Amino acid sequence: MRTIQRYILNSPKARLNPPKNNTLNLLIDSSFWGREFSVLVLMDSLSKKVVYHQIIKSEKDIYYFIAIIKLREKGYKIQSITCDSRRELLKNELNISTQFCQFYRVAIVIRNRTRNPKSEVEKTLKILTTPFKISSKSEFYINLHKWYLEYKTYLEERSDKPNDKGKYFYKHRNLRGAYLIFFALKNTQN
Repeated sequence: MRTIQRYILNSPKARLNPPKNNTLNLLIDSSFWGREFSVLVLMDSLSKKVVYHQIIKSEKDIYYFIAIIKLREKGYKIQSITCDSRRELLKNELNISTQFCQFYRVAIVIRNRTRNPKSEVEKTLKILTTPFKISSKSEFYINLHKWYLEYKTYLEERSDKPNDKGKYFYKHRNLRGAYLIFFALKNTQN
């Protein structure tokens, strides 16, 4: 971590070449090296230029707010934001149109199901979510709904034994979670 910090601090500094357009569509992300070293980067998707960067120790909301306020002070109008996890926060606090990055959506689904599915249901969901990055939104959600209707009884199976509180949990919680992530994102999109 210290080596990366030293390289960044000792590297030649070039001024950011600001985009010519005053309106920005921001892509926001931070990359971590170790536990306490990260770089927050804001890039304009139209001009493909980095408009703001900052070295941070942790991924806190305040760093996102400071970055956006600094851009507004420079006279930029932020039209939209695409980010990883702070979608609702940025939308509610800054009144800017935001969306959740598609690659993070796919990563969340992969976490909720195995990479090498064994059941037919999981294999079908994997096939369905793999072209997510290139399929149209409406086409994807139509296929997702068809998948859900086909495997609804499988997804709603409950355990035979109750837990300590007497509740019967779903047998396929991770698979249901993968579906529900997409369903929730569909209902919260701008």
